[in-house]
Amino acid sequence: MENLNTEIKGKILEFLKTKRIGASSSEIAKNIGHNRVTVSKYLEIMKAHKFLDYEGVAQAKLWHICRKTDKPTILIVDDEPHVVDLVALCLLPEKYNIIKTYSGLDALDKVYKETPDLIILDLMMPGINGYEICQKLKENALTQHIPIIILSAKGQLDDKLRGLKIGADDYITKPFDPMELEARVERLIRRTSRDMDTHPLTRLPGREGIRNRIRELLLAKKDFTVFNLTIDHLSDFNRRFGFKRGENLITMLSRMLADLAGDEESLFIGHTLKDRFVLISSNPRLAGSISKAFSNILPYFYRDKKSANMLSLDIKRVSSREIKNKHLKIDEIFSRLGVI
Repeated sequence: MENLNTEIKGKILEFLKTKRIGASSSEIAKNIGHNRVTVSKYLEIMKAHKFLDYEGVAQAKLWHICRKTDKPTILIVDDEPHVVDLVALCLLPEKYNIIKTYSGLDALDKVYKETPDLIILDLMMPGINGYEICQKLKENALTQHIPIIILSAKGQLDDKLRGLKIGADDYITKPFDPMELEARVERLIRRTSRDMDTHPLTRLPGREGIRNRIRELLLAKKDFTVFNLTIDHLSDFNRRFGFKRGENLITMLSRMLADLAGDEESLFIGHTLKDRFVLISSNPRLAGSISKAFSNILPYFYRDKKSANMLSLDIKRVSSREIKNKHLKIDEIFSRLGVI
């Protein structure tokens, strides 16, 4: 890196620190005040030195700072502390971040605050039991993608079937084999990482998760509507009010979408690129409620009335009936909706 201008290199790094999901070379060049050819050269050299990397999105490259790969976070839930400690001992600390909790209510609080990558859950606990926790998490669009392993002394077939029916991803009976538990944890985390890329801000599923959900619903012959939601002029909003306020808006929108669904079992929320969400719902008339709710949260993010019309929400949709009648492939669905 000695042959690179340290000022340009520093500007690139400082700008990319503000871009949670990366930026194109053109966007970087525009914001740091250098031409695209020069910036492209710097980006490639910085990539070779492992300062930067990029992700391909359509025909573009989104550049980002190389980050140390985070260890998966595992939440262990059991009302018996010695069982929690035993499970934690089975999982290597250099591979996983471990969160321990001893009650159902505390577990729900931890899930919403920490968004773990996997949950190991006991069934028989006072207050709220494991069945109820699993059902609540799998019915919530913000947490339904988190894999759950039930670890219980209840080993009857009916118990296992009940757990799997409400959405658990695996079921292990006590006493358990430590090597088997570790192998199943690793398999589920690897499968989830492969099948469901998640957005770094909201932790909602990305393109592959959306693709898989549409495929599942089509195979099950369910009626549904796919909505693509785009926050128009978000980049202008971020420049005026700051990226932190823009991130807060995106986070609130994701929670608003989950609240709108209520107890709808089929609801699925995905988050693709910065200002875009995908909502899959059995309610084809949900667009009006979404627009109204979005309008209601906007005043919390503006500083003056003059800027009240800066943001708007563009909603496109396609129904399962149209998908079937026109024999649309998933990439064609994405193209019609403008999913990026």
